[in-house]
Amino acid sequence: MCGKTMFDPNTVLSQRPIPIAPLVGLECIDMCHARTLFALIDSDRPFLRTWLTWVDGTTTEQHTKDFIATCIQNAECGRSFTYVLRVRNFLAGCFEIRWNDHGQIHGFSEHRYAHLGYWLGERFQGYGIMTHTVMVVTAHVFSTYGVDRICIACTSENIPSQRVATGAGYTYTKTIADKENLSDSTINHRLYCQVACH
Repeated sequence: MCGKTMFDPNTVLSQRPIPIAPLVGLECIDMCHARTLFALIDSDRPFLRTWLTWVDGTTTEQHTKDFIATCIQNAECGRSFTYVLRVRNFLAGCFEIRWNDHGQIHGFSEHRYAHLGYWLGERFQGYGIMTHTVMVVTAHVFSTYGVDRICIACTSENIPSQRVATGAGYTYTKTIADKENLSDSTINHRLYCQVACH
């Protein structure tokens, strides 16, 4: 059962691939990605678990299929769009645009609000791929969906993700305390935002 989205009923939310650069693009996540996506997670497990709470719970390909099924349902309901990031012929990571109709979750009053989430495989780090992806997606979301604000939440220890946010033009807004449990420790989130130019 789909709940309401943040958009006017007359607004049609549709997920579509997003080209990023030559040989780099975001593909709408699908079951055909399950095996390769799980293989990437499994091979990069020691690296990814440093930053991401769900890695230790993703131990089989079926877990990835369940995740993809949820992503597809959320896209159909207009709650969020999840993509795989492809670099050349390699699946390199994941990207999510999540829509929110209660911006007060981060202390904002805007009703048209989006949140970006992303992760990138270890071997693809250090080339500016994710920074450029965030820049392109940000422009796409502002121009296509008319949101007022886009935010990125990074764990306080995830310096690479924070650099992606600032490198893509986002500004640190505040710290949200005790947001997640990671490796038996409670961690904070640093919130980075960009506001639409009207």
